[in-house]
Amino acid sequence: MDAVLRVPLTAMSAVISPFVLIKLSLNMGEPKLMVRYETLLLAKTQSTDDDLSMVERELDRIISESHGKLTSFDKWGKYKLAYPVNGSSHGLYILARYELPVKDVAAFSKALTQLLMIKCNEVIVRHTTIRLAPNAPTTYQRPEPLDI
Repeated sequence: MDAVLRVPLTAMSAVISPFVLIKLSLNMGEPKLMVRYETLLLAKTQSTDDDLSMVERELDRIISESHGKLTSFDKWGKYKLAYPVNGSSHGLYILARYELPVKDVAAFSKALTQLLMIKCNEVIVRHTTIRLAPNAPTTYQRPEPLDI
């Protein structure tokens, strides 16, 4: 069961909106503050569907272990890179979006780094993670992939 909590902002940001909506997850009667994140992954172009499925399974596993939820795992496709990375001028982009309880973010961050740098280092070349604003849209527009 989920609930929405209205939290007042500081006086300076109250000019824009006096409240921010924060999603709470009511699990077992104990509310948990959930924060949304997204991780953009750059995979090698030689990666197979099995490789990417393994990354998705492992990412879902560590998110679940951190009491979170993977909301989307979108394989964008092949794109030309701005500069060569590990000798490659193209890469496969994947966007993962998920929600985590605030108290479990530090442990998740460590587990994510271990997963991508150690276990998936033959598939994932680079990655970046950002915390999404509470009012960020759930949809996004991506550029068209290259068909080579």
